[in-house]
Amino acid sequence: MRLLKSRRLALFGALVLLTALLGIGWLLLTSDLEDGSREPIVDAPDTSEGIEDRDTTAPALEETGSRNLVEDAPLFTPERVILNVGCRMRMGEGAAKEVAVLTFLDENGTEFAVLGDTGALARGRIDFRANHARIGLRADGSIVYGFGDLRLNSKVFREESTDEPVRIFHNDHVVYETNKAWDFGVADDGTSFFVHEPAPGGASRLVVRDLDRNTQVEYDLDTRLTPVSDYSVGHTLGYSNDGSEVVFMSAQEDSSGMGVYYFYPVEDTAKPRRITVEAGWAALLTSSENGYFVDSPDDLEPHEFGDVWQVTRRRIDVSNGETEDLWSRRLRIP
Repeated sequence: MRLLKSRRLALFGALVLLTALLGIGWLLLTSDLEDGSREPIVDAPDTSEGIEDRDTTAPALEETGSRNLVEDAPLFTPERVILNVGCRMRMGEGAAKEVAVLTFLDENGTEFAVLGDTGALARGRIDFRANHARIGLRADGSIVYGFGDLRLNSKVFREESTDEPVRIFHNDHVVYETNKAWDFGVADDGTSFFVHEPAPGGASRLVVRDLDRNTQVEYDLDTRLTPVSDYSVGHTLGYSNDGSEVVFMSAQEDSSGMGVYYFYPVEDTAKPRRITVEAGWAALLTSSENGYFVDSPDDLEPHEFGDVWQVTRRRIDVSNGETEDLWSRRLRIP
């Protein structure tokens, strides 16, 4: 009886293995068939009119016959990219959710491809290891994307004198580059980008370019937003929800433990704003005019237990800094 049962188990295992092998073979076959019938990917048209470009351009990859190198290059085959720590992909968000950046890092630089639902929208090579990537998709279908080799948040020690390059593209054209930067960002809708750069005397500056208006504004930040060390910062840098401002979130705390937020408009005619809120860790400002504030309520009912928080949506008056409560909800975390 035991022998019969063992034979049945062995037969079942063999059938499972055979089914798996057949399935893998079918996937490989269909993949080859699809690959052979796929139309060649063509470059997206250059729609960079009205945007001032630098005189340098992205080094294009060579064409091989009727197919481009993104498909044929060994770096981008499934065998090379799967489980390879040198290959990374960053998906777009918001308006850019339909595009992604694929990078393959080697000792001498980075191969990259910007992918959309129609194939490769851009491709090329940069001469540094891009440990950060950003991407935005404009309303006209063109793409704005950038790469940076930043020391901040890096796991590998580098001397302070080491270059920290950032290069930002619109389609195949370089629109901004620097050899030293702490952070950078691209708006999801591709309407602007920013770069946070060091300045003499331990200070820094924020460069913000509006691609729709073809304007650039540079904010001198003194030393208050300088990283606290070579490998860490005391703030989070990004865009407001509507993309109209660059914000240093909870950039510092004053002697009363209040969080300080700095907002720098993309539009060059607007003025920066500084907002101080109590308990900066319990506030999320989505712009210089709106935010969510979290407080611990004092009037808990006997039946309430666990972590109970009062979440309030507030509007901030630009003229005097006073706030107006729009709604408030009590949230209990068991």
